[in-house]
Amino acid sequence: EQKKEIPVLAAGSLLEITLHNEEVSFPVGRVSFLWVSPMTFEEYLLGVGRTDLFEKLNQGETSEVIHNILNEEVKKYFFIGGMPNAVKTFAQTKSFLEVRRVQQEILEAYRSDFPKYSKRLSLDRLSNVFDSLPFHLGKKLIYSKLDSQSRSTEIKVMVELLMRANILIPSYHSNLSGLPLKAGIDSSVIKPFFVDIGLVNCAHDFDWINFEEMYDQSFSTKGFLAEQFVSQHISYSRMGISVPESIFWLKDKDIKKAEVDFVLASKGRMIPVEVKASKGKRLKSLISLCEQKGFHKAVKVSKEYHFSESIKLKGDKLLTVENIPFYALESWFRSL
Repeated sequence: EQKKEIPVLAAGSLLEITLHNEEVSFPVGRVSFLWVSPMTFEEYLLGVGRTDLFEKLNQGETSEVIHNILNEEVKKYFFIGGMPNAVKTFAQTKSFLEVRRVQQEILEAYRSDFPKYSKRLSLDRLSNVFDSLPFHLGKKLIYSKLDSQSRSTEIKVMVELLMRANILIPSYHSNLSGLPLKAGIDSSVIKPFFVDIGLVNCAHDFDWINFEEMYDQSFSTKGFLAEQFVSQHISYSRMGISVPESIFWLKDKDIKKAEVDFVLASKGRMIPVEVKASKGKRLKSLISLCEQKGFHKAVKVSKEYHFSESIKLKGDKLLTVENIPFYALESWFRSL
């Protein structure tokens, strides 16, 4: 404060935990926070030298050929992810095996950092929760399923620590009672997502050959990866100026259960977003929500080409559903 002309930059995955745990006299109003994310898909294209695709994407050039090429790059991104060293390694070696080595090192580095998280927690239990998370993505979080040997109250503390470290990216249920979306949040109902989709693949031990076959033939069975991709991009879509998180909608208290993957707010309206990993999937939950809340527009994110369709709701009202390919998600965010 005595040398106001000298800017100070503080960084680190555990910075928020340090600030939370230590008694720091904080200079309110003189500090800016930025949350740094893994590289997005568009940044990945630049990182691996596909500036041609990046330019076509940003200029709105579309054709079936370009669509197919971009989908191939999306498939690679699903495996490689956005951790800068993983992207750099692929750009230099074109080796998925070398990428996997980098991802394993990153996961091990996270585990090695656990002693700094909290002196009061069992490192073995925290490691168990960390290792379990990638297998519970996109599902309503039930603490006991993360570690059957720990009490729910203990696991909750561990989950909150991983959230503060930005390793776990939460999606909160909202009843969508009105804007802002956070007004209707139930913070006890969380869907967890991981910091990076490539690290999720590594945790699941998908090798490239099996992953490519699964992606092309039976991707519907791995829909959590599609949700992880969208969660990552939504959580950091505000240029890192807000805490990484997202909103979803859930109805699980009666016989007719329904869930919509994400809900965004833009220009005074709510936009429900459904993620579909394969063609032919029905939009029952999306339609149910739109009929209940009176929404007339919604979005589906998928591998399909960009198009819009009209669906007739009850009372002869029409719902317009815009299909956004995975690769065009960032362009769509900018349009909002």
